Amino acid sequence: MSVTVTYYLDVVSSWCYWAEPAWAELKQRYARAPVEFHWNIALLDESAMSKSRGQADWFYRRSGTIVRSPFMLNSGWLTHSREFLPPNCVAEAAKDFGVTDDRVRLALMEAALREGQKVGDWDVSAGIAAKAAGLVAAALLQKAQSAEVERVVRSYFANRDALEPVTRAELVDRLRDGVVTVLDVRPQDEFALGHLPGAVNVPLAELERRLSTFDPGQEIVAYCRGPYCVLSYEAVATLRARGFKVRRLEDGFPEWKAAGLPVRAADSA
Repeated sequence: MSVTVTYYLDVVSSWCYWAEPAWAELKQRYARAPVEFHWNIALLDESAMSKSRGQADWFYRRSGTIVRSPFMLNSGWLTHSREFLPPNCVAEAAKDFGVTDDRVRLALMEAALREGQKVGDWDVSAGIAAKAAGLVAAALLQKAQSAEVERVVRSYFANRDALEPVTRAELVDRLRDGVVTVLDVRPQDEFALGHLPGAVNVPLAELERRLSTFDPGQEIVAYCRGPYCVLSYEAVATLRARGFKVRRLEDGFPEWKAAGLPVRAADSA
């Protein structure tokens, strides 16, 4: 049996940067196994971006401490708080030139998050990528700016959630009325530390074999770590394919807790 592992990322995401060593180790560990490794762009929109360099620096200090990094990331790349199409489109476009490995996106990540280069500029991103992969910058840039490539980098979140997500206020009402199953697809240890009241914990890896535990007549609302945590998107896609009525929560447990809404822990569930 062969296994396919797909890594979804945004080139300027610091959490994706911190995840790179684990990705490299995973590929090395299973290099001789029947496992295929792929990566796809999951473009973050404006709501997921830092609003200033000061905010980014605060987050970098925090995330760097969490992963015990000996260095702090560089916020110099952050020229605006909108989505960053250029580095993501350039990384995606390089695949059309046969560069499907990690060289281009790693070069763009290093240039942005370590060196602070302005990768929001199309020419800067294309130049970095072309040098890393031995490509012609002008041809790469032309492909990166095509409508086809933009559709691809925008497609992940759009395709995974065609229905509007459930708002926190809407879910509060449904919980009060008892007309919804709340599904937490985070790992068990995270669930134990805190979760939404009445939530059922089924980690994504266990979802397929536990489908029989769900009532097909009741709507399911899935959540995980936040609005761009892919676990809930994957759970929704899996359940819809099996005929369940399911939507995802607009964000995740951290935002729910920060809003002052009720939470439970394992010893109080």
